[in-house]
Amino acid sequence: MTRVVVVGYASLDHAMQLGTFHGPDATSIVTGRLSEEWPRPGGIAHHVRALHASGARADVQPVSWVGPDAGGAGWVRALTDAGAGSAGVRACGTRTPSSYLMYTGDGGAVCVFDPADCHHDDGALTAAQRDVVRTADWCVLAVAPQRATRDVLALLPAHARVVWAVKHDAAAYPPDLVAELLGRADVVSLSAGERGFLDLPGVPVHDRVRPGALVVETRGAAGVHARLGTAELDVAVRPVDAVDTTGAGDTFVATLVAGLLDAPAPLTPAAAGPALAAAAAAATDLIASRGDRRPTPAARPAPIKE
Repeated sequence: MTRVVVVGYASLDHAMQLGTFHGPDATSIVTGRLSEEWPRPGGIAHHVRALHASGARADVQPVSWVGPDAGGAGWVRALTDAGAGSAGVRACGTRTPSSYLMYTGDGGAVCVFDPADCHHDDGALTAAQRDVVRTADWCVLAVAPQRATRDVLALLPAHARVVWAVKHDAAAYPPDLVAELLGRADVVSLSAGERGFLDLPGVPVHDRVRPGALVVETRGAAGVHARLGTAELDVAVRPVDAVDTTGAGDTFVATLVAGLLDAPAPLTPAAAGPALAAAAAAATDLIASRGDRRPTPAARPAPIKE
Protein backbone atom coordinates (compact mmCIF):
# COMPACT_ATOMS: atom_id res chain seq x y z
CA MET A 1 0.00 0.00 0.00
CA THR A 2 1.25 3.47 -0.86
CA ARG A 3 2.46 5.40 2.18
CA VAL A 4 1.49 9.07 2.27
CA VAL A 5 3.28 11.13 4.91
CA VAL A 6 1.60 14.44 5.77
CA VAL A 7 3.80 16.97 7.58
CA GLY A 8 2.52 20.13 9.23
CA TYR A 9 1.04 21.89 12.21
CA ALA A 10 -1.83 20.59 14.28
CA SER A 11 -4.55 23.05 15.21
CA LEU A 12 -7.76 23.17 17.19
CA ASP A 13 -9.96 25.42 15.04
CA HIS A 14 -12.58 27.78 16.45
CA ALA A 15 -14.50 29.18 13.46
CA MET A 16 -17.06 31.86 14.18
CA GLN A 17 -19.19 34.48 12.46
CA LEU A 18 -19.00 38.11 13.52
CA GLY A 19 -21.69 40.67 12.88
CA THR A 20 -19.45 43.68 12.39
CA PHE A 21 -15.72 43.64 13.07
CA HIS A 22 -14.86 46.85 14.87
CA GLY A 23 -11.08 46.44 14.90
CA PRO A 24 -8.76 46.99 17.86
CA ASP A 25 -9.83 48.75 21.06
CA ALA A 26 -13.47 47.80 20.48
CA THR A 27 -15.77 44.85 21.09
CA SER A 28 -16.97 42.74 18.17
CA ILE A 29 -19.88 40.39 18.75
CA VAL A 30 -19.89 36.72 17.72
CA THR A 31 -23.22 35.93 16.07
CA GLY A 32 -22.65 32.20 15.74
CA ARG A 33 -20.25 29.31 15.73
CA LEU A 34 -19.53 27.86 12.31
CA SER A 35 -18.78 24.27 13.24
CA GLU A 36 -20.61 21.62 15.20
CA GLU A 37 -17.26 20.33 16.43
CA TRP A 38 -15.90 22.89 18.88
CA PRO A 39 -13.05 23.04 18.49
CA ARG A 40 -12.77 21.36 15.09
CA PRO A 41 -9.60 19.35 14.33
CA GLY A 42 -7.59 21.55 11.99
CA GLY A 43 -4.15 21.90 10.50
CA ILE A 44 -3.14 18.72 8.72
CA ALA A 45 -6.22 16.97 10.12
CA HIS A 46 -8.02 18.42 7.09
CA HIS A 47 -5.58 16.63 4.76
CA VAL A 48 -5.88 13.34 6.62
CA ARG A 49 -9.68 13.39 6.70
CA ALA A 50 -9.86 14.28 3.01
CA LEU A 51 -7.52 11.43 2.06
CA HIS A 52 -9.78 9.09 4.02
CA ALA A 53 -12.94 10.51 2.42
CA SER A 54 -11.46 10.06 -1.05
CA GLY A 55 -11.38 6.30 -0.61
CA ALA A 56 -7.73 6.18 -1.64
CA ARG A 57 -5.89 2.99 -0.75
CA ALA A 58 -3.14 4.66 1.20
CA ASP A 59 -1.32 4.25 4.48
CA VAL A 60 -1.54 7.80 5.83
CA GLN A 61 1.05 8.82 8.42
CA PRO A 62 0.92 12.34 9.88
CA VAL A 63 4.00 14.08 11.28
CA SER A 64 2.93 16.79 13.69
CA TRP A 65 3.04 18.14 17.24
CA VAL A 66 0.41 18.43 19.99
CA GLY A 67 0.36 19.17 23.69
CA PRO A 68 -0.31 16.54 26.38
CA ASP A 69 -3.82 17.90 26.90
CA ALA A 70 -7.38 16.86 26.11
CA GLY A 71 -7.34 18.91 22.91
CA GLY A 72 -4.24 17.13 21.66
CA ALA A 73 -5.67 13.73 22.49
CA GLY A 74 -8.87 14.61 20.64
CA TRP A 75 -6.92 15.83 17.63
CA VAL A 76 -4.94 12.58 17.44
CA ARG A 77 -8.13 10.56 17.88
CA ALA A 78 -9.73 12.38 14.93
CA LEU A 79 -6.82 11.27 12.76
CA THR A 80 -6.79 7.66 13.91
CA ASP A 81 -10.58 7.51 13.48
CA ALA A 82 -9.89 8.45 9.84
CA GLY A 83 -7.57 5.47 9.51
CA ALA A 84 -4.26 7.31 9.93
CA GLY A 85 -1.33 6.31 12.09
CA SER A 86 -0.01 8.27 15.06
CA ALA A 87 3.65 7.22 15.34
CA GLY A 88 4.75 10.54 13.83
CA VAL A 89 2.75 12.75 16.21
CA ARG A 90 4.82 14.11 19.08
CA ALA A 91 3.14 15.17 22.34
CA CYS A 92 5.17 17.62 24.41
CA GLY A 93 5.03 21.07 25.98
CA THR A 94 1.85 22.07 27.80
CA ARG A 95 -0.83 22.77 25.18
CA THR A 96 -1.94 22.08 21.62
CA PRO A 97 -1.90 24.80 18.93
CA SER A 98 -5.20 26.53 18.26
CA SER A 99 -6.70 28.86 15.67
CA TYR A 100 -9.44 31.44 16.04
CA LEU A 101 -11.05 32.14 12.68
CA MET A 102 -13.43 35.07 12.63
CA TYR A 103 -15.46 35.64 9.48
CA THR A 104 -16.64 39.23 9.36
CA GLY A 105 -19.95 40.56 8.15
CA ASP A 106 -18.37 42.26 5.14
CA GLY A 107 -16.96 39.02 3.72
CA GLY A 108 -13.50 39.34 5.25
CA ALA A 109 -11.77 37.10 7.73
CA VAL A 110 -9.42 37.42 10.69
CA CYS A 111 -7.21 34.51 11.75
CA VAL A 112 -5.34 34.35 15.05
CA PHE A 113 -3.04 31.34 15.47
CA ASP A 114 -1.48 30.18 18.73
CA PRO A 115 1.37 27.77 17.86
CA ALA A 116 1.59 26.82 21.53
CA ASP A 117 4.75 25.39 23.07
CA CYS A 118 4.88 21.84 21.72
CA HIS A 119 7.56 22.37 19.07
CA HIS A 120 10.65 21.83 21.17
CA ASP A 121 14.09 22.29 19.59
CA ASP A 122 12.57 24.55 16.91
CA GLY A 123 10.57 21.65 15.51
CA ALA A 124 13.46 19.23 15.05
CA LEU A 125 12.11 15.79 14.21
CA THR A 126 12.21 13.02 16.79
CA ALA A 127 13.66 9.61 15.97
CA ALA A 128 10.13 8.24 15.49
CA GLN A 129 9.20 11.07 13.14
CA ARG A 130 12.39 10.62 11.15
CA ASP A 131 11.60 6.92 10.74
CA VAL A 132 8.15 7.78 9.37
CA VAL A 133 9.57 10.27 6.85
CA ARG A 134 12.14 7.76 5.58
CA THR A 135 9.33 5.40 4.55
CA ALA A 136 7.32 7.89 2.45
CA ASP A 137 6.17 7.12 -1.07
CA TRP A 138 4.38 10.47 -1.20
CA CYS A 139 4.96 13.42 1.14
CA VAL A 140 2.57 16.33 1.58
CA LEU A 141 4.42 19.33 3.03
CA ALA A 142 2.02 21.73 4.70
CA VAL A 143 3.26 24.67 6.76
CA ALA A 144 5.44 23.50 9.64
CA PRO A 145 8.37 24.74 11.69
CA GLN A 146 11.17 25.67 9.30
CA ARG A 147 13.61 23.20 10.84
CA ALA A 148 11.11 20.36 10.45
CA THR A 149 10.67 21.11 6.74
CA ARG A 150 14.43 21.13 6.23
CA ASP A 151 14.77 17.84 8.12
CA VAL A 152 12.05 16.23 5.99
CA LEU A 153 13.67 17.28 2.72
CA ALA A 154 16.98 15.82 3.87
CA LEU A 155 15.41 12.51 4.95
CA LEU A 156 12.97 11.73 2.14
CA PRO A 157 13.95 8.79 -0.05
CA ALA A 158 14.86 9.67 -3.63
CA HIS A 159 11.78 7.91 -5.03
CA ALA A 160 9.33 9.85 -2.82
CA ARG A 161 7.01 12.23 -4.65
CA VAL A 162 6.63 15.56 -2.92
CA VAL A 163 3.62 17.89 -2.80
CA TRP A 164 4.16 21.38 -1.41
CA ALA A 165 0.98 23.00 -0.10
CA VAL A 166 2.22 26.59 -0.19
CA LYS A 167 1.59 29.02 2.65
CA HIS A 168 2.72 32.63 2.41
CA ASP A 169 4.80 32.54 5.59
CA ALA A 170 8.24 34.11 5.33
CA ALA A 171 9.30 32.78 8.73
CA ALA A 172 8.52 29.20 7.75
CA TYR A 173 9.85 29.60 4.21
CA PRO A 174 12.87 31.89 3.76
CA PRO A 175 14.03 32.36 0.14
CA ASP A 176 16.59 29.55 0.16
CA LEU A 177 14.03 27.05 1.45
CA VAL A 178 11.47 28.22 -1.13
CA ALA A 179 14.04 27.55 -3.86
CA GLU A 180 14.82 24.11 -2.44
CA LEU A 181 11.14 23.18 -2.25
CA LEU A 182 10.46 24.33 -5.80
CA GLY A 183 13.42 22.28 -6.97
CA ARG A 184 12.21 19.12 -5.20
CA ALA A 185 8.41 19.16 -5.38
CA ASP A 186 6.50 17.16 -7.98
CA VAL A 187 3.37 19.20 -7.26
CA VAL A 188 3.20 22.81 -6.05
CA SER A 189 -0.25 24.03 -4.98
CA LEU A 190 -0.86 27.69 -4.19
CA SER A 191 -3.65 30.24 -4.16
CA ALA A 192 -3.69 33.16 -6.57
CA GLY A 193 -2.88 35.47 -3.67
CA GLU A 194 0.34 33.58 -3.00
CA ARG A 195 1.84 34.04 -6.47
CA GLY A 196 3.77 37.08 -5.30
CA PHE A 197 5.47 34.97 -2.64
CA LEU A 198 6.91 32.59 -5.24
CA ASP A 199 7.37 34.67 -8.39
CA LEU A 200 10.68 36.44 -8.90
CA PRO A 201 11.10 39.52 -11.13
CA GLY A 202 10.78 38.18 -14.65
CA VAL A 203 10.63 34.57 -13.43
CA PRO A 204 7.14 33.19 -12.68
CA VAL A 205 6.81 30.23 -10.35
CA HIS A 206 6.20 27.76 -13.18
CA ASP A 207 9.68 28.57 -14.48
CA ARG A 208 11.26 27.95 -11.07
CA VAL A 209 10.07 24.37 -10.53
CA ARG A 210 11.79 21.16 -11.54
CA PRO A 211 11.05 19.80 -15.03
CA GLY A 212 7.81 17.82 -15.05
CA ALA A 213 6.39 19.45 -11.91
CA LEU A 214 2.69 20.32 -11.77
CA VAL A 215 1.99 23.89 -10.63
CA VAL A 216 -1.59 24.39 -9.44
CA GLU A 217 -3.14 27.78 -8.72
CA THR A 218 -6.54 27.95 -7.03
CA ARG A 219 -8.54 31.06 -7.84
CA GLY A 220 -11.61 30.80 -5.65
CA ALA A 221 -14.82 31.12 -7.62
CA ALA A 222 -12.76 31.63 -10.80
CA GLY A 223 -11.69 27.98 -10.66
CA VAL A 224 -8.33 26.25 -10.87
CA HIS A 225 -5.48 26.85 -13.30
CA ALA A 226 -2.58 24.42 -13.63
CA ARG A 227 0.59 24.18 -15.68
CA LEU A 228 2.56 21.05 -16.45
CA GLY A 229 5.48 21.92 -18.67
CA THR A 230 3.95 23.71 -21.65
CA ALA A 231 0.48 22.25 -21.07
CA GLU A 232 -2.18 24.34 -19.32
CA LEU A 233 -5.28 22.95 -17.64
CA ASP A 234 -8.31 24.83 -16.32
CA VAL A 235 -11.04 23.51 -14.05
CA ALA A 236 -14.28 25.40 -13.43
CA VAL A 237 -15.98 25.25 -10.04
CA ARG A 238 -19.60 25.67 -9.13
CA PRO A 239 -20.42 28.77 -7.08
CA VAL A 240 -21.15 28.21 -3.40
CA ASP A 241 -22.76 30.72 -1.05
CA ALA A 242 -21.15 29.96 2.30
CA VAL A 243 -19.02 31.64 4.92
CA ASP A 244 -16.68 29.06 6.45
CA THR A 245 -14.01 28.02 3.94
CA THR A 246 -11.60 26.68 6.58
CA GLY A 247 -9.81 23.58 5.31
CA ALA A 248 -11.02 23.86 1.73
CA GLY A 249 -7.51 24.35 0.37
CA ASP A 250 -6.22 21.44 2.44
CA THR A 251 -9.05 19.25 1.19
CA PHE A 252 -8.20 20.26 -2.38
CA VAL A 253 -4.54 19.28 -1.98
CA ALA A 254 -5.27 15.97 -0.27
CA THR A 255 -7.87 14.94 -2.84
CA LEU A 256 -5.46 15.89 -5.61
CA VAL A 257 -2.84 13.61 -4.06
CA ALA A 258 -5.38 10.80 -3.82
CA GLY A 259 -6.07 11.14 -7.52
CA LEU A 260 -2.38 11.06 -8.41
CA LEU A 261 -1.25 8.11 -6.28
CA ASP A 262 -1.15 5.76 -9.26
CA ALA A 263 -0.18 8.39 -11.83
CA PRO A 264 2.93 7.88 -13.95
CA ALA A 265 6.18 9.64 -13.15
CA PRO A 266 6.68 12.17 -14.55
CA LEU A 267 3.09 13.33 -14.44
CA THR A 268 1.08 13.74 -17.63
CA PRO A 269 -1.81 16.11 -18.40
CA ALA A 270 -4.03 13.07 -18.95
CA ALA A 271 -3.42 11.95 -15.36
CA ALA A 272 -3.50 15.42 -13.83
CA GLY A 273 -6.79 16.57 -15.37
CA PRO A 274 -9.19 14.15 -13.63
CA ALA A 275 -7.33 14.52 -10.33
CA LEU A 276 -7.66 18.30 -10.48
CA ALA A 277 -11.38 18.05 -11.23
CA ALA A 278 -11.94 15.67 -8.31
CA ALA A 279 -9.96 17.93 -5.98
CA ALA A 280 -11.95 21.01 -6.96
CA ALA A 281 -15.23 19.14 -6.47
CA ALA A 282 -14.19 17.87 -3.03
CA ALA A 283 -13.23 21.35 -1.82
CA THR A 284 -16.49 22.79 -3.12
CA ASP A 285 -18.50 20.00 -1.51
CA LEU A 286 -16.82 20.65 1.84
CA ILE A 287 -17.78 24.32 1.78
CA ALA A 288 -21.31 23.58 0.58
CA SER A 289 -21.82 20.97 3.31
CA ARG A 290 -21.45 23.67 5.94
CA GLY A 291 -24.17 25.79 4.42
CA ASP A 292 -24.52 29.53 4.77
CA ARG A 293 -24.75 30.13 8.51
CA ARG A 294 -24.80 33.89 8.35
CA PRO A 295 -27.54 35.27 10.55
CA THR A 296 -30.62 36.55 8.76
CA PRO A 297 -31.07 40.28 9.41
CA ALA A 298 -34.11 41.03 11.50
CA ALA A 299 -37.01 42.36 9.47
CA ARG A 300 -37.72 46.04 9.92
CA PRO A 301 -41.17 46.80 11.31
CA ALA A 302 -43.61 48.31 8.88
CA PRO A 303 -44.16 52.04 9.33
CA ILE A 304 -47.20 52.98 11.37
CA LYS A 305 -49.87 54.59 9.30
CA GLU A 306 -51.47 57.57 10.93
